[in-house]
Amino acid sequence: MAMMALALALGVPLGTSAADPAGAGELVITQPWARASAARHAPVAAYLTISNLGAEIDRLVSLAAPVAARVELHSHKIIDNVVRHRLLDAIEIKSGENMVLRPGEMHIQLVGLKAPLREGQTFPLTLNFEKAGSIVVEAVVEAPGAKRPTGDSPSCKGPRAGRCTQ
Repeated sequence: MAMMALALALGVPLGTSAADPAGAGELVITQPWARASAARHAPVAAYLTISNLGAEIDRLVSLAAPVAARVELHSHKIIDNVVRHRLLDAIEIKSGENMVLRPGEMHIQLVGLKAPLREGQTFPLTLNFEKAGSIVVEAVVEAPGAKRPTGDSPSCKGPRAGRCTQ
């Protein structure tokens, strides 16, 4: 509860499930971004932070984006000097936890791009949670090889707000 009050005091938008007006599964999605693609069919990674301000664990169970044929969750490990990506079924976000998806670690993989992603463009990314439901964020495309977003990436206001703002 204190985390929710702090988030509201700081003006951090909250995403909540329409089915749960009491606030279980209160999530804040910040800095959604992806790297520009080198080619149309090359997979591209996307990143963001999920903060769970609610009292219950929630799970990110699937994703979708109109720019790609498939959107997957991946882990990233280097084993014997070889990068290994492992497809994940879901990501658990515990109460009070910030789950950061970042380069070289856990990330979102956009597979089968319908067109190359160009620096500066944005695209909708739908995150489907077990309890909070669907939250749509607007991901900003950064330069190829970027390590972090450069500007003010959008923050999500959740399904009740209907969109994310910059």
